[in-house]
Amino acid sequence: MTTKVVLRLLVFALAFTMHTTHPACGEVDCYQQKEKVKSKCMKALNIITDYVKPSEIYCKTVRASDMTCVCHALEPQEVLQKVSVVKLVRLSRECGNLVAVGSKCGCKYQFFTINYLFNLFRYLKFYMFLYIFVHSY
Repeated sequence: MTTKVVLRLLVFALAFTMHTTHPACGEVDCYQQKEKVKSKCMKALNIITDYVKPSEIYCKTVRASDMTCVCHALEPQEVLQKVSVVKLVRLSRECGNLVAVGSKCGCKYQFFTINYLFNLFRYLKFYMFLYIFVHSY
């Protein structure tokens, strides 16, 4: 009896740890680059004002930064209140340091996308099968 309980707990623990990762796992830290781009290029990125043609200082800062990472590191509050993502992408394009196609700007964690929910459902079906299999013995 205790062997079954221990086996069930081990299967559950394995399933939980396989599909739970820390948000920072494998994530590049570009907070400093983001802050540098925001501080030096805020006139061009301000959500309230019109777009300003980039100066050499803006372009030098943009070229020295990983713009895909900077775009990804934007917090939702920054996007809503201060920084225009459209202007950020335009600035990076005009300075020759493009944001990668398909990048999610201002959305660090994409937990509830359709793809995530589909995969979650698929894994739940698999683990229900395992649970039933373990219970049958």
